[in-house]
Amino acid sequence: MQVAANERRYRRRVGFSRKRGRRGAVQRRKSQSTLSKSHKRAFEPRHTRHTSRPNRKEHLASRRVQRTVVSRQSRSKLKTMKPVRKVDELQVYRGGSSQSRSAASQLLYSKRFLREAGHRDATQWGQEDRELSSLQLTRQMNQRFSQALQLEGVSFPPDAHTSYADIIALGRSYAEGYADIRNGVGGDVVLLPTTMRLGAVLCAYNEQDSIETTLKQLARLPLDEIVIVVNGSVDRTFELARKSLPEAIVVHFDKPLGHDVGRAIGAKLLQVDAVLFTDCDFTIEAEQLGAYLWSVASGVDVALNDIRPFMDKFEQQDGISYCKQWLNQELGRSDLAMNSLTAIPHALSRKAIDKIGYEALYVPPRAHALAVLHGLHVQTACAVDVITQNRLRTTNIGVGNPVAQLIIGDHMEALEAVWNWKREELNAVQSVRADIAWRRNT
Repeated sequence: MQVAANERRYRRRVGFSRKRGRRGAVQRRKSQSTLSKSHKRAFEPRHTRHTSRPNRKEHLASRRVQRTVVSRQSRSKLKTMKPVRKVDELQVYRGGSSQSRSAASQLLYSKRFLREAGHRDATQWGQEDRELSSLQLTRQMNQRFSQALQLEGVSFPPDAHTSYADIIALGRSYAEGYADIRNGVGGDVVLLPTTMRLGAVLCAYNEQDSIETTLKQLARLPLDEIVIVVNGSVDRTFELARKSLPEAIVVHFDKPLGHDVGRAIGAKLLQVDAVLFTDCDFTIEAEQLGAYLWSVASGVDVALNDIRPFMDKFEQQDGISYCKQWLNQELGRSDLAMNSLTAIPHALSRKAIDKIGYEALYVPPRAHALAVLHGLHVQTACAVDVITQNRLRTTNIGVGNPVAQLIIGDHMEALEAVWNWKREELNAVQSVRADIAWRRNT
Protein backbone atom coordinates (compact mmCIF):
# COMPACT_ATOMS: atom_id res chain seq x y z
CA MET A 1 0.00 0.00 0.00
CA GLN A 2 2.79 2.42 0.88
CA VAL A 3 4.59 1.60 -2.35
CA ALA A 4 1.45 2.29 -4.38
CA ALA A 5 0.91 5.62 -2.62
CA ASN A 6 4.51 6.66 -3.24
CA GLU A 7 4.16 5.71 -6.93
CA ARG A 8 1.03 7.84 -7.26
CA ARG A 9 2.76 10.82 -5.64
CA TYR A 10 5.72 10.32 -7.98
CA ARG A 11 3.48 10.28 -11.03
CA ARG A 12 1.69 13.47 -9.94
CA ARG A 13 5.03 15.21 -9.43
CA VAL A 14 6.31 14.10 -12.83
CA GLY A 15 3.08 15.14 -14.52
CA PHE A 16 3.18 18.53 -12.86
CA SER A 17 6.79 19.06 -13.85
CA ARG A 18 6.01 18.09 -17.44
CA LYS A 19 3.08 20.48 -17.50
CA ARG A 20 5.23 23.23 -16.02
CA GLY A 21 7.92 22.46 -18.56
CA ARG A 22 5.44 22.78 -21.40
CA ARG A 23 4.21 26.09 -20.01
CA GLY A 24 7.76 27.35 -19.74
CA ALA A 25 8.49 26.45 -23.34
CA VAL A 26 5.40 28.28 -24.51
CA GLN A 27 6.32 31.33 -22.45
CA ARG A 28 9.86 31.28 -23.84
CA ARG A 29 8.56 31.18 -27.40
CA LYS A 30 6.24 34.10 -26.71
CA SER A 31 9.00 36.13 -25.07
CA GLN A 32 11.13 35.86 -28.21
CA SER A 33 8.63 37.78 -30.35
CA THR A 34 6.68 39.90 -27.84
CA LEU A 35 7.12 41.52 -24.46
CA SER A 36 7.73 39.30 -21.46
CA LYS A 37 4.97 38.62 -19.01
CA SER A 38 6.42 41.07 -16.48
CA HIS A 39 6.57 43.82 -19.07
CA LYS A 40 3.02 43.06 -20.12
CA ARG A 41 1.88 43.31 -16.54
CA ALA A 42 3.72 46.64 -16.20
CA PHE A 43 1.68 48.08 -19.05
CA GLU A 44 -1.65 46.71 -17.86
CA PRO A 45 -4.09 49.17 -16.27
CA ARG A 46 -3.76 49.54 -12.53
CA HIS A 47 -7.34 48.55 -11.77
CA THR A 48 -6.76 45.31 -13.72
CA ARG A 49 -3.57 44.29 -11.89
CA HIS A 50 -4.75 44.96 -8.35
CA THR A 51 -8.30 43.78 -8.51
CA SER A 52 -9.36 40.73 -6.60
CA ARG A 53 -9.70 37.39 -8.36
CA PRO A 54 -13.56 37.45 -8.65
CA ASN A 55 -13.55 41.03 -9.95
CA ARG A 56 -10.75 40.13 -12.37
CA LYS A 57 -12.82 37.28 -13.73
CA GLU A 58 -15.80 39.58 -14.25
CA HIS A 59 -13.54 42.14 -15.95
CA LEU A 60 -12.12 39.52 -18.33
CA ALA A 61 -15.60 38.23 -19.12
CA SER A 62 -16.80 41.74 -19.98
CA ARG A 63 -13.76 42.25 -22.21
CA ARG A 64 -14.55 38.99 -23.96
CA VAL A 65 -18.14 40.09 -24.57
CA GLN A 66 -17.00 43.46 -25.94
CA ARG A 67 -14.60 41.77 -28.34
CA THR A 68 -17.38 39.50 -29.56
CA VAL A 69 -19.73 42.45 -30.19
CA VAL A 70 -17.02 44.40 -32.04
CA SER A 71 -16.13 41.41 -34.19
CA ARG A 72 -19.78 40.88 -35.10
CA GLN A 73 -20.17 44.55 -36.01
CA SER A 74 -17.00 44.51 -38.13
CA ARG A 75 -18.14 41.35 -39.91
CA SER A 76 -21.54 42.88 -40.71
CA LYS A 77 -19.85 46.10 -41.89
CA LEU A 78 -17.49 44.17 -44.15
CA LYS A 79 -20.46 42.25 -45.55
CA THR A 80 -22.24 45.46 -46.49
CA MET A 81 -19.06 47.09 -47.82
CA LYS A 82 -18.04 44.10 -49.95
CA PRO A 83 -16.89 45.50 -53.33
CA VAL A 84 -18.80 44.41 -56.38
CA ARG A 85 -15.72 44.81 -58.59
CA LYS A 86 -12.10 45.75 -58.22
CA VAL A 87 -11.21 49.36 -59.01
CA ASP A 88 -8.20 51.59 -58.47
CA GLU A 89 -7.29 53.53 -55.34
CA LEU A 90 -8.77 56.99 -54.84
CA GLN A 91 -7.29 59.72 -52.63
CA VAL A 92 -9.81 61.53 -50.47
CA TYR A 93 -9.24 65.01 -49.05
CA ARG A 94 -11.61 66.27 -46.39
CA GLY A 95 -11.30 68.74 -43.53
CA GLY A 96 -7.71 69.70 -44.34
CA SER A 97 -6.35 66.19 -43.69
CA SER A 98 -5.80 63.41 -46.21
CA GLN A 99 -6.79 59.81 -45.80
CA SER A 100 -6.64 56.89 -48.18
CA ARG A 101 -9.70 54.73 -48.79
CA SER A 102 -10.05 51.72 -50.97
CA ALA A 103 -11.89 52.63 -54.15
CA ALA A 104 -14.69 50.19 -53.36
CA SER A 105 -15.49 51.71 -49.97
CA GLN A 106 -14.94 55.23 -51.33
CA LEU A 107 -17.32 54.56 -54.20
CA LEU A 108 -20.06 53.29 -51.87
CA TYR A 109 -19.57 56.19 -49.47
CA SER A 110 -19.62 58.73 -52.30
CA LYS A 111 -22.75 57.20 -53.81
CA ARG A 112 -24.61 57.66 -50.52
CA PHE A 113 -23.34 61.22 -50.19
CA LEU A 114 -24.29 62.12 -53.77
CA ARG A 115 -27.73 60.58 -53.43
CA GLU A 116 -28.36 62.83 -50.44
CA ALA A 117 -27.03 65.77 -52.47
CA GLY A 118 -29.53 64.94 -55.20
CA HIS A 119 -32.33 64.95 -52.61
CA ARG A 120 -31.21 68.31 -51.30
CA ASP A 121 -30.88 69.96 -54.71
CA ALA A 122 -34.24 68.65 -55.91
CA THR A 123 -35.93 70.00 -52.80
CA GLN A 124 -34.22 73.38 -53.01
CA TRP A 125 -34.46 73.99 -56.75
CA GLY A 126 -37.38 71.82 -57.76
CA GLN A 127 -39.72 74.69 -58.60
CA GLU A 128 -37.24 76.37 -60.95
CA ASP A 129 -36.30 73.09 -62.64
CA ARG A 130 -39.90 72.42 -63.63
CA GLU A 131 -39.67 75.23 -66.16
CA LEU A 132 -36.57 73.84 -67.91
CA SER A 133 -36.43 71.64 -70.99
CA SER A 134 -34.86 68.19 -70.86
CA LEU A 135 -31.50 69.40 -72.21
CA GLN A 136 -31.43 72.44 -69.93
CA LEU A 137 -32.27 70.25 -66.94
CA THR A 138 -29.41 67.89 -67.81
CA ARG A 139 -26.93 70.76 -67.94
CA GLN A 140 -28.23 72.17 -64.64
CA MET A 141 -27.98 68.81 -62.91
CA ASN A 142 -24.47 68.27 -64.30
CA GLN A 143 -23.32 71.58 -62.82
CA ARG A 144 -24.70 70.72 -59.37
CA PHE A 145 -23.31 67.19 -59.59
CA SER A 146 -19.84 68.61 -60.28
CA GLN A 147 -20.12 70.89 -57.26
CA ALA A 148 -21.26 67.99 -55.05
CA LEU A 149 -18.35 65.89 -56.29
CA GLN A 150 -15.93 68.64 -55.29
CA LEU A 151 -17.43 68.72 -51.80
CA GLU A 152 -17.09 64.96 -51.58
CA GLY A 153 -13.35 65.28 -52.11
CA VAL A 154 -12.79 63.57 -55.45
CA SER A 155 -10.09 65.49 -57.32
CA PHE A 156 -11.58 67.83 -59.90
CA PRO A 157 -11.26 67.42 -62.75
CA PRO A 158 -11.03 63.70 -61.94
CA ASP A 159 -7.61 62.21 -62.56
CA ALA A 160 -6.55 58.97 -64.20
CA HIS A 161 -7.44 56.97 -61.07
CA THR A 162 -11.13 57.73 -61.60
CA SER A 163 -12.51 55.50 -64.33
CA TYR A 164 -15.44 56.30 -66.58
CA ALA A 165 -17.47 53.49 -64.98
CA ASP A 166 -16.99 55.10 -61.55
CA ILE A 167 -18.11 58.50 -62.87
CA ILE A 168 -21.24 56.94 -64.39
CA ALA A 169 -22.03 55.17 -61.10
CA LEU A 170 -21.60 58.36 -59.07
CA GLY A 171 -23.69 60.38 -61.51
CA ARG A 172 -26.44 57.77 -61.45
CA SER A 173 -26.58 57.96 -57.65
CA TYR A 174 -27.02 61.73 -57.78
CA ALA A 175 -29.68 61.43 -60.52
CA GLU A 176 -31.60 58.77 -58.57
CA GLY A 177 -31.60 60.96 -55.48
CA TYR A 178 -32.86 63.87 -57.55
CA ALA A 179 -35.54 61.73 -59.22
CA ASP A 180 -36.84 60.49 -55.87
CA ILE A 181 -38.05 64.01 -55.08
CA ARG A 182 -39.14 64.88 -58.62
CA ASN A 183 -41.17 61.67 -59.20
CA GLY A 184 -38.71 60.17 -61.67
CA VAL A 185 -37.78 63.35 -63.57
CA GLY A 186 -34.04 63.48 -64.30
CA GLY A 187 -33.36 59.91 -63.28
CA ASP A 188 -31.94 58.82 -66.65
CA VAL A 189 -29.40 61.60 -67.30
CA VAL A 190 -25.71 60.87 -67.88
CA LEU A 191 -23.57 63.30 -65.88
CA LEU A 192 -19.97 64.17 -66.78
CA PRO A 193 -18.16 66.36 -64.23
CA THR A 194 -16.07 68.66 -66.37
CA THR A 195 -15.67 72.38 -66.90
CA MET A 196 -15.29 71.93 -70.66
CA ARG A 197 -18.08 72.99 -72.98
CA LEU A 198 -19.45 69.92 -74.76
CA GLY A 199 -21.14 69.74 -78.16
CA ALA A 200 -22.39 67.23 -80.70
CA VAL A 201 -22.81 67.06 -84.49
CA LEU A 202 -25.56 64.81 -85.84
CA CYS A 203 -25.83 64.07 -89.57
CA ALA A 204 -29.18 62.82 -90.89
CA TYR A 205 -30.33 61.67 -94.30
CA ASN A 206 -33.92 60.35 -94.53
CA GLU A 207 -33.91 59.31 -90.85
CA GLN A 208 -37.50 60.02 -89.83
CA ASP A 209 -37.79 56.62 -88.14
CA SER A 210 -34.74 56.99 -85.88
CA ILE A 211 -33.96 60.68 -85.41
CA GLU A 212 -36.30 61.11 -82.42
CA THR A 213 -34.71 58.27 -80.43
CA THR A 214 -31.22 59.50 -81.34
CA LEU A 215 -31.98 63.03 -80.15
CA LYS A 216 -33.51 61.61 -76.97
CA GLN A 217 -30.19 59.94 -76.17
CA LEU A 218 -28.26 63.15 -76.91
CA ALA A 219 -30.58 65.08 -74.58
CA ARG A 220 -29.46 62.80 -71.74
CA LEU A 221 -25.92 64.20 -72.08
CA PRO A 222 -24.89 67.62 -70.65
CA LEU A 223 -24.35 69.17 -74.09
CA ASP A 224 -24.02 72.92 -74.44
CA GLU A 225 -24.54 73.01 -78.23
CA ILE A 226 -25.97 70.56 -80.79
CA VAL A 227 -25.87 70.93 -84.58
CA ILE A 228 -28.12 68.73 -86.73
CA VAL A 229 -27.16 68.63 -90.41
CA VAL A 230 -30.08 67.41 -92.53
CA ASN A 231 -28.90 66.97 -96.11
CA GLY A 232 -30.95 65.75 -99.06
CA SER A 233 -33.81 64.33 -96.98
CA VAL A 234 -37.19 63.95 -98.69
CA ASP A 235 -39.08 62.68 -95.64
CA ARG A 236 -40.02 64.32 -92.30
CA THR A 237 -36.46 64.33 -90.90
CA PHE A 238 -36.14 68.13 -90.85
CA GLU A 239 -39.55 68.58 -89.20
CA LEU A 240 -38.90 65.98 -86.52
CA ALA A 241 -35.43 67.40 -85.82
CA ARG A 242 -36.83 70.86 -85.03
CA LYS A 243 -39.72 69.41 -83.02
CA SER A 244 -37.75 66.88 -80.95
CA LEU A 245 -34.97 69.23 -79.80
CA PRO A 246 -35.83 72.94 -80.18
CA GLU A 247 -32.52 74.07 -78.62
CA ALA A 248 -30.47 72.47 -81.40
CA ILE A 249 -29.19 74.28 -84.50
CA VAL A 250 -30.70 72.58 -87.58
CA VAL A 251 -28.93 73.08 -90.91
CA HIS A 252 -30.88 71.90 -93.95
CA PHE A 253 -29.58 71.23 -97.47
CA ASP A 254 -31.80 70.26 -100.37
CA LYS A 255 -29.16 68.04 -101.98
CA PRO A 256 -27.31 65.21 -100.21
CA LEU A 257 -23.84 66.23 -99.12
CA GLY A 258 -22.73 63.03 -97.44
CA HIS A 259 -22.01 62.46 -93.76
CA ASP A 260 -18.40 63.60 -94.01
CA VAL A 261 -19.24 67.05 -95.36
CA GLY A 262 -21.98 67.43 -92.75
CA ARG A 263 -19.52 66.73 -89.96
CA ALA A 264 -17.16 69.41 -91.23
CA ILE A 265 -20.00 71.95 -91.40
CA GLY A 266 -21.11 71.12 -87.86
CA ALA A 267 -17.57 71.40 -86.52
CA LYS A 268 -17.27 74.89 -88.04
CA LEU A 269 -20.53 76.07 -86.43
CA LEU A 270 -19.83 74.79 -82.93
CA GLN A 271 -17.93 76.87 -80.37
CA VAL A 272 -17.21 74.23 -77.75
CA ASP A 273 -14.18 72.46 -76.30
CA ALA A 274 -15.12 68.88 -77.22
CA VAL A 275 -17.25 67.74 -80.19
CA LEU A 276 -19.02 64.39 -80.48
CA PHE A 277 -19.77 63.13 -84.02
CA THR A 278 -22.54 60.59 -84.66
CA ASP A 279 -25.44 59.82 -87.00
CA CYS A 280 -28.90 58.25 -86.99
CA ASP A 281 -28.27 54.88 -88.62
CA PHE A 282 -29.08 53.17 -85.30
CA THR A 283 -29.61 54.28 -81.72
CA ILE A 284 -26.55 54.44 -79.47
CA GLU A 285 -27.04 54.71 -75.71
CA ALA A 286 -26.00 57.94 -74.03
CA GLU A 287 -23.67 56.03 -71.68
CA GLN A 288 -21.64 54.90 -74.70
CA LEU A 289 -21.67 58.31 -76.36
CA GLY A 290 -20.53 59.94 -73.13
CA ALA A 291 -17.40 57.77 -73.10
CA TYR A 292 -15.98 59.68 -76.09
CA LEU A 293 -16.64 63.08 -74.50
CA TRP A 294 -15.18 61.87 -71.21
CA SER A 295 -12.06 60.66 -73.04
CA VAL A 296 -11.56 64.15 -74.50
CA ALA A 297 -12.23 65.72 -71.10
CA SER A 298 -9.50 63.46 -69.68
CA GLY A 299 -6.87 64.74 -72.13
CA VAL A 300 -7.34 62.80 -75.39
CA ASP A 301 -7.48 64.90 -78.58
CA VAL A 302 -9.03 62.28 -80.89
CA ALA A 303 -11.27 59.63 -79.27
CA LEU A 304 -11.94 56.79 -81.72
CA ASN A 305 -14.47 53.97 -81.82
CA ASP A 306 -12.75 50.63 -81.19
CA ILE A 307 -14.23 48.20 -83.73
CA ARG A 308 -11.63 45.46 -83.24
CA PRO A 309 -13.93 43.24 -81.12
CA PHE A 310 -16.44 43.06 -83.98
CA MET A 311 -14.03 42.23 -86.83
CA ASP A 312 -13.33 38.86 -88.42
CA LYS A 313 -9.90 37.29 -88.67
CA PHE A 314 -7.38 39.10 -90.84
CA GLU A 315 -7.73 36.77 -93.81
CA GLN A 316 -11.53 37.21 -93.73
CA GLN A 317 -11.59 41.02 -93.64
CA ASP A 318 -12.50 43.28 -96.54
CA GLY A 319 -10.40 45.74 -98.52
CA ILE A 320 -11.49 48.72 -96.43
CA SER A 321 -10.10 47.13 -93.26
CA TYR A 322 -6.81 46.41 -95.05
CA CYS A 323 -6.58 50.06 -96.13
CA LYS A 324 -7.17 51.28 -92.58
CA GLN A 325 -4.47 49.02 -91.15
CA TRP A 326 -2.06 49.99 -93.92
CA LEU A 327 -2.59 53.67 -93.13
CA ASN A 328 -2.00 53.20 -89.39
CA GLN A 329 1.10 51.14 -90.18
CA GLU A 330 2.51 53.97 -92.30
CA LEU A 331 1.72 56.42 -89.49
CA GLY A 332 3.59 54.30 -86.96
CA ARG A 333 0.40 53.54 -85.04
CA SER A 334 -0.11 49.85 -85.72
CA ASP A 335 -1.64 49.62 -82.24
CA LEU A 336 -4.76 51.33 -83.64
CA ALA A 337 -5.28 48.45 -86.11
CA MET A 338 -8.28 49.36 -88.32
CA ASN A 339 -9.59 52.17 -86.10
CA SER A 340 -9.81 55.66 -87.59
CA LEU A 341 -12.13 58.64 -87.98
CA THR A 342 -14.01 56.75 -90.70
CA ALA A 343 -16.16 55.00 -88.07
CA ILE A 344 -18.59 56.83 -85.83
CA PRO A 345 -19.05 57.70 -83.07
CA HIS A 346 -15.88 59.62 -82.31
CA ALA A 347 -14.96 62.90 -80.61
CA LEU A 348 -12.42 65.66 -81.23
CA SER A 349 -11.05 68.34 -78.98
CA ARG A 350 -11.03 71.98 -80.03
CA LYS A 351 -7.24 71.73 -80.17
CA ALA A 352 -7.47 68.92 -82.74
CA ILE A 353 -10.01 70.77 -84.90
CA ASP A 354 -7.90 73.93 -84.91
CA LYS A 355 -4.71 72.00 -85.64
CA ILE A 356 -5.90 69.95 -88.62
CA GLY A 357 -8.60 72.40 -89.80
CA TYR A 358 -12.30 71.64 -90.09
CA GLU A 359 -11.91 71.33 -93.89
CA ALA A 360 -9.88 68.15 -93.34
CA LEU A 361 -12.99 66.47 -91.91
CA TYR A 362 -14.36 66.26 -95.47
CA VAL A 363 -12.05 63.25 -95.84
CA PRO A 364 -12.00 61.36 -92.48
CA PRO A 365 -8.92 59.15 -93.19
CA ARG A 366 -6.93 62.23 -94.19
CA ALA A 367 -8.02 64.02 -90.99
CA HIS A 368 -6.97 60.94 -89.03
CA ALA A 369 -3.55 60.96 -90.68
CA LEU A 370 -3.04 64.67 -90.05
CA ALA A 371 -3.98 64.25 -86.38
CA VAL A 372 -1.30 61.60 -85.91
CA LEU A 373 1.28 63.52 -87.94
CA HIS A 374 0.73 66.65 -85.83
CA GLY A 375 1.48 64.65 -82.69
CA LEU A 376 -2.03 64.83 -81.23
CA HIS A 377 -3.14 62.33 -78.62
CA VAL A 378 -5.13 59.75 -80.61
CA GLN A 379 -6.70 56.89 -78.64
CA THR A 380 -9.71 54.57 -78.62
CA ALA A 381 -12.44 55.39 -76.09
CA CYS A 382 -15.28 52.88 -76.40
CA ALA A 383 -16.38 49.92 -78.53
CA VAL A 384 -19.67 50.40 -80.42
CA ASP A 385 -20.73 47.77 -82.92
CA VAL A 386 -21.15 49.66 -86.20
CA ILE A 387 -20.35 46.56 -88.27
CA THR A 388 -23.48 44.48 -87.74
CA GLN A 389 -25.86 47.25 -86.62
CA ASN A 390 -25.15 49.71 -89.41
CA ARG A 391 -28.17 50.49 -91.54
CA LEU A 392 -28.06 48.71 -94.91
CA ARG A 393 -28.66 50.81 -98.00
CA THR A 394 -28.38 50.17 -101.70
CA THR A 395 -25.15 52.18 -101.73
CA ASN A 396 -23.26 50.21 -99.07
CA ILE A 397 -23.98 46.54 -99.90
CA GLY A 398 -22.36 44.30 -102.46
CA VAL A 399 -18.83 43.98 -103.76
CA GLY A 400 -17.42 47.25 -105.04
CA ASN A 401 -20.35 49.34 -103.79
CA PRO A 402 -20.12 53.15 -104.06
CA VAL A 403 -19.48 53.66 -100.35
CA ALA A 404 -16.60 51.18 -100.32
CA GLN A 405 -15.03 52.82 -103.37
CA LEU A 406 -15.38 56.24 -101.74
CA ILE A 407 -13.69 55.07 -98.52
CA ILE A 408 -10.82 53.42 -100.39
CA GLY A 409 -10.32 56.62 -102.38
CA ASP A 410 -10.27 58.60 -99.14
CA HIS A 411 -7.47 56.37 -97.86
CA MET A 412 -5.48 57.04 -101.02
CA GLU A 413 -5.72 60.75 -100.22
CA ALA A 414 -4.63 60.04 -96.65
CA LEU A 415 -1.59 58.07 -97.84
CA GLU A 416 -0.71 60.92 -100.20
CA ALA A 417 -0.80 63.29 -97.23
CA VAL A 418 1.54 60.97 -95.31
CA TRP A 419 3.97 60.75 -98.21
CA ASN A 420 3.97 64.51 -98.71
CA TRP A 421 4.60 64.98 -94.99
CA LYS A 422 7.51 62.53 -95.02
CA ARG A 423 8.82 63.59 -98.43
CA GLU A 424 12.38 64.28 -97.24
CA GLU A 425 12.55 61.05 -95.30
CA LEU A 426 11.27 59.03 -98.24
CA ASN A 427 13.60 60.78 -100.72
CA ALA A 428 16.66 60.17 -98.60
CA VAL A 429 19.40 57.99 -100.11
CA GLN A 430 18.59 54.40 -99.34
CA SER A 431 21.52 52.13 -98.52
CA VAL A 432 21.67 49.02 -100.66
CA ARG A 433 22.66 45.67 -99.24
CA ALA A 434 26.10 45.73 -100.89
CA ASP A 435 27.00 49.08 -99.27
CA ILE A 436 25.89 47.85 -95.85
CA ALA A 437 27.99 44.68 -96.24
CA TRP A 438 31.02 46.67 -97.40
CA ARG A 439 30.89 49.03 -94.39
CA ARG A 440 30.45 46.09 -92.05
CA ASN A 441 33.42 44.18 -93.46
CA THR A 442 35.77 47.16 -93.60
